[in-house]
Amino acid sequence: MENALVILVISILLLIISIPFLFFFRRSSDIRLENDHLVFRYPFSKKEITLNEELKSWQLQEAYFLRLGKTYALNLEMKNGKWKSVSSRFNGDTFQEIFQYLDTQYGQLRKSDNR
Repeated sequence: MENALVILVISILLLIISIPFLFFFRRSSDIRLENDHLVFRYPFSKKEITLNEELKSWQLQEAYFLRLGKTYALNLEMKNGKWKSVSSRFNGDTFQEIFQYLDTQYGQLRKSDNR
């Protein structure tokens, strides 16, 4: 009986400790451009978007933050009505590559930028 209670208390404590990590890592992602596929890798899942089939429009958004300075985001509108966003703040290494690819291959789908 005492062993079951100790195991229960320890598992509850581990759950309480792990919840902040789950909330922190659920939004972090690794984004890669592989040919015409945009691959979002999250800690617990993977989402692949085929741009020529699913992309409806895209736009570049510019934002000024007091502490961070100027950051950019690519907002991708899918044909099913959902939106995906790629930020230069969190994905700086792949942001420029994705922006150049969208500009050359899908320039006709670009909407006016939000300013």
